[in-house]
Amino acid sequence: MTEFDETALWLFVTVVVWQLFEFYNDSSEADSSLGFDDELLVTDLVARSNYNYMDVITALFSVIFSANFSGLIPYAQTATSQMVFALILSLSTMLTIWAHAIYDNKLAMLNHFLPSGSPLVITPFIILIELVSNLSRVISLAVRLFANMTSGHALLKILASFGLGALTLAGI
Repeated sequence: MTEFDETALWLFVTVVVWQLFEFYNDSSEADSSLGFDDELLVTDLVARSNYNYMDVITALFSVIFSANFSGLIPYAQTATSQMVFALILSLSTMLTIWAHAIYDNKLAMLNHFLPSGSPLVITPFIILIELVSNLSRVISLAVRLFANMTSGHALLKILASFGLGALTLAGI
């Protein structure tokens, strides 16, 4: 049986506060709390001819920053220290990149799976290897993000305990 832990509590509180804000906000825009239309955002992100990923990077930075900032609440666990959160971020990043590649390049995007000049005999194996390579990028990105966040949190706790120990030894 799954237990209702601290992370689930803060996630529940965040969703409830957001829903209450959405319910009691009397603005006339489509998504009143954020001020944008989801469909317009997705078509704008995917349909750009000169795509530079700055919107995606800014959105990812905002999500990671706000998740880390919510970890400053006393007795709250940071969402970015969860492997599932890192996996969702990496999956959404890779899906955005793949969706743009498919939209922009159509069937030419499939040329990525078969390098030019490869022998016809080993073509199925090369395609399978390239497919596994692309799918493993999602897991690799998630593990790296998770490891970096967790090591950052551990480093901050170690430095804080050293600082507290030094202050205690100094008699302050």
